[in-house]
Amino acid sequence: MNEKKKYFPKIILLKFFLSAFLIYGICISFTRYYYTQLDGDLPAIVVPVKNYMTVMKDPFGMNVLLHDSVYAATNRYFAHLSLMGYFKTAPLLLQKIFAPIDSIYISCALIKICIQFFLIFLIASYVTNKKNILDIDFLLACSLIYPFFQTFPNGYYREMAILDGSITYTFFYTLSITLVTLFFLPFFNALAGRKSFNFGWKGNALLILLTIIISFNGPLNVPVIILVCSSVILNHLVKNFKGVSSIQSSGSRIYLALKNIPSTLSVFFLFAILLCLYSFYLGTHNSENLWETVPLSTRYARLSGGFWHQYTDKWAQTILVFVTVVNSFIVSKLSPDIEAKKILKLFKWFGVLSLIYILMLPFGGYRAYRSDIVRWDTILPITIALLLFYSYFNLYILKKLRGRYYRICFIVSIVLISAHYIYAERGIVKANSCERSAMEKLAHSTERVVFIDNNCSLLNWGLELDTADSKDKTDLLLYWNVIRGQKLFYQK
Repeated sequence: MNEKKKYFPKIILLKFFLSAFLIYGICISFTRYYYTQLDGDLPAIVVPVKNYMTVMKDPFGMNVLLHDSVYAATNRYFAHLSLMGYFKTAPLLLQKIFAPIDSIYISCALIKICIQFFLIFLIASYVTNKKNILDIDFLLACSLIYPFFQTFPNGYYREMAILDGSITYTFFYTLSITLVTLFFLPFFNALAGRKSFNFGWKGNALLILLTIIISFNGPLNVPVIILVCSSVILNHLVKNFKGVSSIQSSGSRIYLALKNIPSTLSVFFLFAILLCLYSFYLGTHNSENLWETVPLSTRYARLSGGFWHQYTDKWAQTILVFVTVVNSFIVSKLSPDIEAKKILKLFKWFGVLSLIYILMLPFGGYRAYRSDIVRWDTILPITIALLLFYSYFNLYILKKLRGRYYRICFIVSIVLISAHYIYAERGIVKANSCERSAMEKLAHSTERVVFIDNNCSLLNWGLELDTADSKDKTDLLLYWNVIRGQKLFYQK
């Protein structure tokens, strides 16, 4: 009884400290997101411009299938829909409280902080098999994950940004891959032996809807889904084939091996693979992939350089990989239980699939802004999976490690790693101050064509040199009530 009385206040105190730490994280991350500049793709997608009209009217690429058409974003309907829907709604709702310009940046900060902590929540759910945010294990998992979220332009952003500085890229990469993470969660729990494959009719209906949404979404979804789903099915098939009596014919053994795969898993994964293969076909008709054509051999030649820069420039990714590998070795020496053995086996598979995924990247086309192919956004699925294994192994070691000295040393090492990433991201950079002043000048000007004399971009990737090209920007600003009446602008 005395031990329980001593133990209980410590848990309460730890919960309070971890909750305070995460609340601080929400506040500081929100502030950093609020001061992030807007990007040049936002107006074209939200307005939308003519290039994106077709995909918004044809979510499943019937024009490609029936007429062999080529147009922009052929297989990314739901990414466009989510970005457009949010930014046509959120800023206007917030304008009931805030000024129009403030409402835009608050909208960006709100959705980014929601995506960030939803992703942290999902990873913690994978790790702990819990959803109670006040559970001590859940709080520990969240606290382990949070320091690795580096914000633009702070810290290790260019090495392991999980949320891109660009709000458009946040939707197309982070939000879309977060939905993929959500899709795999029930299957992960079932394969880990935590729950059965019986998800109920509601769960099945939601999974069908989610499968459709993630298949026609961001650029990373299709390769990740095809790679993971096919690997899981193949693994089950090989394992089941070995378990069937060798006396039977090869055809019978294959049939029984297929039959012994859980039906829910095989049906959903095959459905997802088929949808993604169709989505991949639609992607071959995406006119955006024709903007810059570089031979596949050149892309592969640049792959090694991109890999080297990404994993050695500031060692942010390398530290995460190294610590996770070391922790997996420690777990293997701590007499792991059945679930931990499965996670260790999965970690080995993750290493193989990560290599295959990186080798597949050159097939995704070429963009001048990521000429080395490997970049923080293209390796986002690997980073998220690493965070899952990192937090799982840490929690497992904390529970199983015996000896006061070893436990203290391990806790200190965790704190030092977290502190290192938090310190790297220190400070708040008001990166959008110049853009805001340009927006305010445009809003207050009485001229129909306005010269913006400060040297910063406004809803663009660079300066607006051609007045005609500013129309989609001013159309969006007019919709957001930042300006009154149609205007254009230019810069030098």
